[in-house]
Amino acid sequence: MLLTRSEPVDSCAMIGRSVTFMPGKTIMRVDARQFDHDLVAADLGDDGGSADRINYRIAADDSLTLDPVGAKCELRETIAVDLNKMWLNPQAEYGAPHGQKRGFEDVEAILVAIVIAVILRMFVVQAYRVSSGSMEPSLVEGDFLFVNKVSYYFSEPQAGEIIVFAYPLNPSKDYIKRIVALPGQKVEVRDKQLYIDDVPIRDDEWAIYTDPETIPELFSPRDNFGPFHVPAGQYFVLGDNRDDSHDSRFWGFLERKHVKGKAMFIYWSWAPDSQAPEIGPPLYIDGLISSIFYNATHLTQRLRFGRLLSGV
Repeated sequence: MLLTRSEPVDSCAMIGRSVTFMPGKTIMRVDARQFDHDLVAADLGDDGGSADRINYRIAADDSLTLDPVGAKCELRETIAVDLNKMWLNPQAEYGAPHGQKRGFEDVEAILVAIVIAVILRMFVVQAYRVSSGSMEPSLVEGDFLFVNKVSYYFSEPQAGEIIVFAYPLNPSKDYIKRIVALPGQKVEVRDKQLYIDDVPIRDDEWAIYTDPETIPELFSPRDNFGPFHVPAGQYFVLGDNRDDSHDSRFWGFLERKHVKGKAMFIYWSWAPDSQAPEIGPPLYIDGLISSIFYNATHLTQRLRFGRLLSGV
C-alpha cells in the first residue's frame, strides 16, 4: 500500500503493521503494534545512508492514539504522513497482526489451563467414582467424590479415615476403604466383632452386616480373622459393608506407598439404572442422544439430591 506526502492514515489500521519510511537515503521502520503502555515518540534522526529499525510505542502526548489490548478499536486520530513516501506492510516482521496475536494468546491461555489442571489432578485433588457397594452406607454405587491428595504429604493416615489406594494385587485398580488399625496395633475379628488391641470396637456408626450367618475361620476370614499385629508402615482396612467387601481380611495389610489420598466429599451421586441406554459402538451418536433424553426425563429418579456435597 503506497501513501504519498501528508496523506492521513487510520490509527486502527496501523495496529499490527510495519511502516517503512524512506526520507532520502535513510531507511527507517516503525512498528505500530498495540501495547498496554503509552506510545513513546521515536527519534527518526537523519544520518543518511544508515538503516535503523525503531519500535513505535504509545505515548499520551503523541498524535497517535491506540486503544488498550482487548478493547474495541475506534478511529480517534490519524497519522499525518509528512515524509516523501511510506509503505505499509501488513505482514510486519516485528510481530503478527493483532488478530493473529490474540489467537496465539488464546492458545497459550488454554495450554496453561490444561497444565494447571494436570498438576492439580496429579498432586492436589482427583475425582473418583464409587463402582461397588462395599462401602455402604457411607458410600454407595454411583457416588462421585473428590479425594485430597495433598493431606498425606504432611501427615499420616489415621484410623477411621476413608482412603483411596492402589489395590496391592493389581496396582492399576483403585480401591476405597476405611482404615481401622494403624501400624503396630493388634487387630482381630471374632464372630464379626472387630477388636483393636483386644478392645471391642463399636463401629455401628458406619459399619453394616447384611448376612445373619457367621462363617467359620476354616472356610473364610470374613467373620473370623487374626489376631495379627499390623506391620510398620502398613494399615488394616475394611469396607463398611462388612459382609460384602474384599479388603485386608482377604488380601492382607496395605502398605503406605499405595495410599493415594483421603476422601473429602461427594460432589455428584447418580443412581445406577439398568434401563438407561448405553453409549458404544457402532452407533455412538444415537446412543448419546438417547442417553441424554433418557437421563433428562429420569433426572429425579437417578440424581440423589440428598447426597450432593455431603462429607465422608
